[in-house]
Amino acid sequence: MKLQKILIWIFLLLLAGLYTNPLLADEYTNHKVSIGGSANWNIYQSDFYSLPGVLNSNIYDNVKCDFTTGFGYAIRIGYGYEFTLWDMPATLGGDIVFTDLSAKYSEDAKFTNWIDGDNYGDAISRHILDISLQTALLNPYISLYPIDKHPLSFRLGLNLGINISGSYDQKEELVSPDNIEYSNGSNSIYVESGDLPDKSALYAGIQLGVGYDIAQIGNWVITPNILLNYGLTNIVSGLSWQAHSANIGITFTYKFPVYTPPPPELPKLPAPPALPLPKPPEVAKLELVVDASERNNETIYVPVNIDEIITTRVSMPILYFKNGTDTIISGYAPQLLDLLRNNKNISVEIGVSYPELSDADDLSEKRKIAINSFLQTNGINAVTTFSLKKDEKQQKYPELNQEYAYAKFYVNGKYAIVEHTRLDTAINQIGSASLSLEAKIVADATPYQYKLDYYIDGRTQSVMDEKWTLTLNQSNLKWTTPSAKSKLDIRCHLQDAEGKNAEQHFDYTVVPQLIATTYTNSKPDNAWTDEYVVGFFGFDESVLLTRNDNAINIIRKALAQGKLIEVVGTTDAFGTQQYNIPLSVSRANAAIAAIDTEHKWSSQIQIGNSNKPSHTNGTIYDRQHERAAIIRIMAK
Repeated sequence: MKLQKILIWIFLLLLAGLYTNPLLADEYTNHKVSIGGSANWNIYQSDFYSLPGVLNSNIYDNVKCDFTTGFGYAIRIGYGYEFTLWDMPATLGGDIVFTDLSAKYSEDAKFTNWIDGDNYGDAISRHILDISLQTALLNPYISLYPIDKHPLSFRLGLNLGINISGSYDQKEELVSPDNIEYSNGSNSIYVESGDLPDKSALYAGIQLGVGYDIAQIGNWVITPNILLNYGLTNIVSGLSWQAHSANIGITFTYKFPVYTPPPPELPKLPAPPALPLPKPPEVAKLELVVDASERNNETIYVPVNIDEIITTRVSMPILYFKNGTDTIISGYAPQLLDLLRNNKNISVEIGVSYPELSDADDLSEKRKIAINSFLQTNGINAVTTFSLKKDEKQQKYPELNQEYAYAKFYVNGKYAIVEHTRLDTAINQIGSASLSLEAKIVADATPYQYKLDYYIDGRTQSVMDEKWTLTLNQSNLKWTTPSAKSKLDIRCHLQDAEGKNAEQHFDYTVVPQLIATTYTNSKPDNAWTDEYVVGFFGFDESVLLTRNDNAINIIRKALAQGKLIEVVGTTDAFGTQQYNIPLSVSRANAAIAAIDTEHKWSSQIQIGNSNKPSHTNGTIYDRQHERAAIIRIMAK
């Protein structure tokens, strides 16, 4: 029943198009352009196992494949010129085509026998080869309409072009039995993929086709078509292997209409004489003009600049002990306590430095007791687990031995950055603000007797134009003149020659408008706006010891918005400048790798000047925090 309905619809479309072929209408020129697409059924003729450089199993040496199929697509744009050939309408044209000629081949074969107790059978494997081929073509063609006034057309053409890209993916899979594997522990082996070896650069073929113009919308003609493409050239050099395709698609053709000149313009008749209109009554109007920076209804806003400086401090969750003791060295970040108070499970790694190895176990127990006492003293009640790490290496600089007598805090299994943010607000650029008020009388040439009175906080002035300079008090942001109030009460009076009065009342509130300019970490220079510490490093290392994920997410959003960033690596005071400069560059590159893992923002990232790495020559905590990577968001 469904097939019968489809055949009836096809018959009606053919009948409708019999006398409505739009391509043959006289109101169109001989030129047309087209765009279309199709789905491809690709057919390959080849011995796939003869591909040069392709790995194959010995069991397939004598297996041949006459052809295989696959599916792809084609996109085409073209131009055509219509003429008459052997008393038949014809089109000579050409298409530019991009097509995907992909196919997939699989073949099953026995490669051995299997025995499992009393059961036995054939071991079957399947060879699978996926071929992907993209081609760009120039398709010259000629098409004919053999039936008079009928939209059925036939097409003959050539396919000439280049093979843009070609690749393959080849493997063998076990089919049966389903409970065995290859020696590699998998059910697949001989996996091979890559570009097609010895891929031919050129492609040539012959095209045959049929089309049917089913409808016209405006100057556009809709044509379903079937195109058969027979490849003549080999896909791989030295191998008899051609690719063919059957395309089923649709084409949209634009016919250029014949230009029809517009009809001549009729002579213009002279306009009738204007009749005298009665003069409207003369009315005087009052209008108050306020010249201010910004105005909204009865509120006048005057801008005042405010600087907001957001300072973010970051540090590592670590404490240090004096060598050979369980005494905690002061100088740790206060925000470390906030981090520990917000977590119930804390892991602590106790470090023992090189000079302390002889008494490592006893010393680590003392340091555990000291850490528990430190937590309880600061009101931190958490489940604490400990681990021990011994440093058995004599350090190059004696001061570094002290850094391995530590307690590192891990929260939720992570050695995270401790972050603390502070907001400072400063009022900037507060000065005098000029506010101009002017009353205008809108009337015709008739003279009026009028006066203008300004009532401001009980003070009266009768002038045509009056201006005041209102000054802000820097301490309370209130106006100091003409009074301490911010309310303006203005009354305008108008009196005509007959003594009639008109009045208009205006109330305005003057409000300072605070305009905030936000800076991150410090007030910037002309080069950058925001600055972040991305992570810290161990001594003489360029691998991130811990990283600031909050800062990394902010930097990635800035890069996605097209902004530029500068990365600077810093070192401690140890070592010469010649040694520390390359180390700082390596640390900068480590920060770049943590932020731009896919290398998609490399053109927006630059390494800053590291000729003078930043260090303070301070405490043990200062040295640890000097080994950092700093990232700045550039202003331009």
